[in-house]
Amino acid sequence: MNEERNDELLKVLDYYRIEYDEKIICPFHSDVNPSLKIDLDDNFWYCFGCQRFGNAYDFHKNMQEMKGVTNELDILKLYHKILRNKAVNHDAVIKKVTYKKDRKYYRQMYLEAKDYYYNLKKTDWKNLKRKKDRKTREYLAERGFKIKSLYDSGAKLTYKEKTYPVVFPIKDNERFKGWVCRTTSPEIEQKRKYLYNTGFRRNTTLSGTYQKDSVVMIVEGHIDMLKAKQLGVKNVVAILGWKITRKQIAKLKAKNITWVVSALDNDECGAKGTEYLTHFFNVIRFPYPDDTKDMGDMDAEKMQIANRKLNRIVRRLKENGNY
Repeated sequence: MNEERNDELLKVLDYYRIEYDEKIICPFHSDVNPSLKIDLDDNFWYCFGCQRFGNAYDFHKNMQEMKGVTNELDILKLYHKILRNKAVNHDAVIKKVTYKKDRKYYRQMYLEAKDYYYNLKKTDWKNLKRKKDRKTREYLAERGFKIKSLYDSGAKLTYKEKTYPVVFPIKDNERFKGWVCRTTSPEIEQKRKYLYNTGFRRNTTLSGTYQKDSVVMIVEGHIDMLKAKQLGVKNVVAILGWKITRKQIAKLKAKNITWVVSALDNDECGAKGTEYLTHFFNVIRFPYPDDTKDMGDMDAEKMQIANRKLNRIVRRLKENGNY
């Protein structure tokens, strides 16, 4: 762990009187739940809501710009002044959230999440009686999901139709790890699309299937993973963000996986995430159409075209002795 870098991010959080936690309520958009991930190991933060990210200086700059400060020199001077402050006591700061890292805590949260999901009544997606439930099904259909996929994925209605009406189990090679709810409300979606169970640990979870010695497709979101499976991809995992974690890498390596297809989002974050993957795997970038953001936007026709391009890429790699 780089102590100097950790000090930078902690000092910035302390300056703005933001209490350190693994996830905090994002100050850069109208947030109602903690959606901004703090990674002290890499001096990095990322908001799952507004998609902003960066290092300690980027956090500081965003905070200053929210206050109306735009002069780059003034922002930089204040940043260096913050860094000259007394060093943050790591033990004291991190101690505030050690209860969340306790095994008993995570075990209890896991059991509660499991009880919640499995005690929900199985949803008969073909025969929904309530109008509100049919609207949820229509929303999922508009997102491209077939009824069979809803059954296969284990999707259930939560009966919280005003907030997060549908829940999916998160399974890591068929092992239950938690659940995620999806909102269908445009207003709530602007604040937070997904709601995970308390205590869910993204950094140790690969949502999906990855068989030994296989070529695995990597996507960002759980919904992207489900869509890829519906389109015929057998080995596909969601890393639940754009940057793979060290523990996720280790799990793939343990299965002797050396080649991956990066189907991370077709945007700047996806490009950065793909570049990061190249440090650990042989990577083929998924050939998204220019007008397609992620796997959730793909349909059978687009997938067919993309697969043909993928096959050509693989053939070239084999011809050059690189695959």
